[in-house]
Amino acid sequence: MFPVPQSAYQVGVLVSAIGRKAGVIVDEDTGKPASSHDYRRAFGTRWSKRVMPAVLRRLMRHKDIDTTLKYYIDQDVEDIAADLWAAYKKSSTSNTHGNTTQEKPLNSAVL
Repeated sequence: MFPVPQSAYQVGVLVSAIGRKAGVIVDEDTGKPASSHDYRRAFGTRWSKRVMPAVLRRLMRHKDIDTTLKYYIDQDVEDIAADLWAAYKKSSTSNTHGNTTQEKPLNSAVL
């Protein structure tokens, strides 16, 4: 059983102990277990894809928007490429405009 933390520092120590006990390793080279900062960073990374930077700045409690932009807005290029390909494949296999038949070109004489 873990003691009830009395300060923010103790919360960090407790989260690190839980990460060690659970075997959550964030750096294979050093064997570093997950800490509260790692969980915070993961939260910011996940939400960076869902909300605007100004909202993310508030969620992350950054004083300056530049901090948010520096760490969370420039996502991994491979993740962005995968998202783009997924969106492209979805749009190319389904009709996103609700049309069910191919439209005939307009006759310019009718205009």
